[in-house]
Amino acid sequence: EEVLGEFVRAHDEHAEHRDELFKVFQNNHRSYLCRLAAVMAQEGASSLRETDASALTRAVSDELVAAGTIEQKSRPTMPGALDALVAHHLLVVLSTTGAERVFGFQHQQVLEWFASFWLEATILRAQGNRSSDAAQRLTEFANRSDSDEVVFFAVERLGNGDKARHDALAAFILKAFDVDVMLAADLIRRIPDDIWAQIAGEICRRVSELSKSHMSQAVSFMGRTGRPEFANQIWDAIKDEKRYDSFAGLTRGWLAPSSLGPNGLKRVSGLAPNFIRSIAWDFCMYAGEKGLQFAKALALGTELPEAALTV
Repeated sequence: EEVLGEFVRAHDEHAEHRDELFKVFQNNHRSYLCRLAAVMAQEGASSLRETDASALTRAVSDELVAAGTIEQKSRPTMPGALDALVAHHLLVVLSTTGAERVFGFQHQQVLEWFASFWLEATILRAQGNRSSDAAQRLTEFANRSDSDEVVFFAVERLGNGDKARHDALAAFILKAFDVDVMLAADLIRRIPDDIWAQIAGEICRRVSELSKSHMSQAVSFMGRTGRPEFANQIWDAIKDEKRYDSFAGLTRGWLAPSSLGPNGLKRVSGLAPNFIRSIAWDFCMYAGEKGLQFAKALALGTELPEAALTV
């Protein structure tokens, strides 16, 4: 999130773009981009027809005028606003067989980053049930398979925010648990400890209930959170390689290294060679940078057999 934010900031402040964008948008071009991206994300689309993009652009201008952010005479023209965003490499005109232009973002992650500001605002509005519409939008969006990156960007910013943002994020994670437990696990893995402390008791209660009817799902959830508090339950569940493989076959990337506890490296090093190989392979493939670091530490362990080295 920070890397993309810095990329966009550097682009906006570049002399080639800064002055021209100000002439057209009065420092409000991000408001237009966020609206376009939010609609694309909600529709599961990567582009918008010019008719739709123009309507959204006019709506943003209306809101900015009503809020007193810009004057009526300063609102960008149509299609001047879209042309300016294209000219300064914030949007692109996509190839199409139709007569009407179709707009998209330079990269899917840029679209998701701009859309995440809409989701962040929606999470804040939904806090404390102040907006039932916002709560419904969150549930619908979180339940989609293509929403993860937008959610992760929003969660990272909220996690770096003030107490109000932390409270809203804590409430969102509890709501996400009811919609998609694996998404909730991914969110928990990305939050600071103080937010986890807010929800740990309730999450543990829900996991205990879940384990009574769906033990495999409960174990997969605990492994994916990265929380060392679940280490004992996870080690009880993966007593041998066969049981470990049964969980790995259900959900790729279900186990984060930190979920194995503070002595996880030592405990893995003491397993049978083939078991070590399975864990090292999965960490290399699905556990990101931390998984690679864990596997490297295994490979460099003085008592380690050749199992991890083969991976």
